Amino acid sequence: MEKFPENKFFTYAEMVNYTEESILNCIIIENDAGTITLFAFGEGQSLSMHTAPYDTLVHALEGEGEFTVGEKVHKLKKTMDSLCLPIFPML
Repeated sequence: MEKFPENKFFTYAEMVNYTEESILNCIIIENDAGTITLFAFGEGQSLSMHTAPYDTLVHALEGEGEFTVGEKVHKLKKTMDSLCLPIFPML
């Protein structure tokens, strides 16, 4: 897991290096208030079901994806779509 260097201006897009075989996972901020982590998924990649100790914000830089929360499937279909998820088991 890569940790982003502090005190540096950046755009999320410049942090993304897609690969077909893996998921990029880069911590941007981690402290007692929560964590901001950048994920980049290749086509067909996914995370297993898990819980998060904080609310979750999903933001699509490009492409599209699905997120399942409980029984509900949420789809991000456009670049720059955002989805705020409460603390809940998610996939």
